Amino acid sequence: MTEEKIDLSKSLYDQDAFSGRAAHFYRSVNPLNLFRDHAAAKELVDRVKLNKGVLPEGVTKDEVWDAKYVYESAYHPSTGELTFLPGRMSFQAPGNCIIASGMIIFYRTPIQAISGQFINQSFNSTVNYCNSPRPVFVPQDFLVAAGSACAAAFGLNKAASRFPPLIARLVPFGAVAVANGINLPYMRRDECFGKGMPLEDDDGNIVGHSPSLGKESIAKVVLSRILMATPTMVVPPVVVTQLQKPGRLLARNPALANPLTVLLIGLSLVVATPACCAIWPQRISTSIENLEPELAADLREKGIKTVHFNKGL
Repeated sequence: MTEEKIDLSKSLYDQDAFSGRAAHFYRSVNPLNLFRDHAAAKELVDRVKLNKGVLPEGVTKDEVWDAKYVYESAYHPSTGELTFLPGRMSFQAPGNCIIASGMIIFYRTPIQAISGQFINQSFNSTVNYCNSPRPVFVPQDFLVAAGSACAAAFGLNKAASRFPPLIARLVPFGAVAVANGINLPYMRRDECFGKGMPLEDDDGNIVGHSPSLGKESIAKVVLSRILMATPTMVVPPVVVTQLQKPGRLLARNPALANPLTVLLIGLSLVVATPACCAIWPQRISTSIENLEPELAADLREKGIKTVHFNKGL
């Protein structure tokens, strides 16, 4: 009888289709994974890898795929060590829900706006550190990220005082968008302005670097991050502001404003996080004809027609 095998280096879902990518990321960031048995999941995944993909007796493929997603939600992708709780992918939704709620509810003064952005960037830095290929904390990157967010929050908060209340409630979103546009290119500056995006051949060997693909990839990541924040930080303030008008629900029951804000943020995160991560494939293949002429000519001489790269998230 043929042994049943499974390739855990790949996703269970079709990564060439948006629906497949969305399903993949939904399972990766599912907060319910926080309450699963991570040690048991790791043990099963390690057994399957050790057996070169052969399923252990009495274990189904569904059980192995389930273990893979539980494992990847809690363990570092390179070191295999259990990740610090706030840095786990499964903590993204609850962590962002708490922080976004704080930024949207407490927004009126510059101190509140700056504090919210500082906490948000501290959380983002923790996630980046816990999930990077080489977990090394770079204070300079954190200072640029936090500084840009806090400066944007301060400036926008001051400017918003001259506009209707709804504009003031959108200050946290504006600061997050500005910060993403600054700190992501800065943190990945080598891919964007230095050597360029590392390119691999079909066997996974680095065959060159492309600054143009680096810029394109980072632009897509910045856009997806801003789109991810849009329903979370725009929809709740707009809805709450409308419901606070005379005669409407929150005008009659003002105590419901904050709970409703948190609920809307939580629902938005559940949908927006996997959906925006899935807009573009994380791993992309492209023809060498799309590269810089000199690099394309060099690869053509080596007989390489297609290269692959990781866009990032």
